[in-house]
Amino acid sequence: MNYPIKFCHISPTKYLSKYSDYNDAHLILAHLVESDPEYADFYANLDDGMYKIMDNSAFEMFKQGRPMYDSSKLVAMGKRCKADCIVMSDYPREDWTKTVEAGDKMLPDIIDAGFQAFFVPQSKLGDFDGYLQGIEWALDQPIKLIGMSILSLLLLWVLTRNKVLSHVVTRISCNDSFHASQYSILWKDLVSSRIQEPIRSFIVLVW
Repeated sequence: MNYPIKFCHISPTKYLSKYSDYNDAHLILAHLVESDPEYADFYANLDDGMYKIMDNSAFEMFKQGRPMYDSSKLVAMGKRCKADCIVMSDYPREDWTKTVEAGDKMLPDIIDAGFQAFFVPQSKLGDFDGYLQGIEWALDQPIKLIGMSILSLLLLWVLTRNKVLSHVVTRISCNDSFHASQYSILWKDLVSSRIQEPIRSFIVLVW
């Protein structure tokens, strides 16, 4: 079975109106919603029928050494931008249980607020088993999307000599429950898988 690839371009604020028309879905960065009213207003007023994902900006927060956003802030920003889905906090290069515990705590708040939930597993460097345990936890939860972060995937891929993606796909295929790609988005209830090379300028979604 074939699934279409959908693109989310991540654009500077001044180019949003130009490039948003090329999106099949929208990935909205939390740190920009917090710091840039023009950016937040653009998405709050955007009504093109496309799926809106409120990203947790974990990549940016991790790089800046800042704490991750809690559920109350992400929910407030999700409401501000009329998002459909919220990415729960994840913790790159930390024990996989920290991201799972954060997800377990945040999930009820996100669902009660009327949003779908998006989980991104993480683990310590080279802890492939822990990474998979995070995915397996998410499979048993009322989570709509599971993502494979560039931060974790590339590190795991290098440390396991490029074998990690084939292992992930094998485990996923056994569960008959997701579809994989770059950011990567794993839609639950899909059967096959497709891997895309990381692309800096945009996020690739498959569903």
